[in-house]
Amino acid sequence: MKGIFLCSLCLLLFAASIWANASDQDLLISDGESSSGEVNETALVLALAGEPSGELTREEVDGLLFMIEEEKLAGDVYSALDEMWDMRVFENIGRAELTHQAAVKRLLDRYSLPDPRMGEDEFANETLGEPSPGFCQ
Repeated sequence: MKGIFLCSLCLLLFAASIWANASDQDLLISDGESSSGEVNETALVLALAGEPSGELTREEVDGLLFMIEEEKLAGDVYSALDEMWDMRVFENIGRAELTHQAAVKRLLDRYSLPDPRMGEDEFANETLGEPSPGFCQ
């Protein structure tokens, strides 16, 4: 079950990134030209409806907690790149990261797990909070 769950989640996140780029109106609320970054909860609930539920292993719990923070980190990076370079590609990927976070948050809620996300540049997972050697600050 663990393998099926993780595989399904990976496929869901991959599909969410495609949807975010191909059709924002499915998972992100849009005014036709751009997205506010708000997630269409109804579409997200429908997308996750087929995911298995039940007891999670410690590895699955740890995976979900890591995954939401990793998506937050990716969103922070693309948001910073968008501010620096003002290129639509960074804005689009940033919106996709918001969708990924919302999908994982929905799973955290489903399994009554706490949301470990903290403020900007703050992470419960120490590995994600450490700056990479040689990374420009």
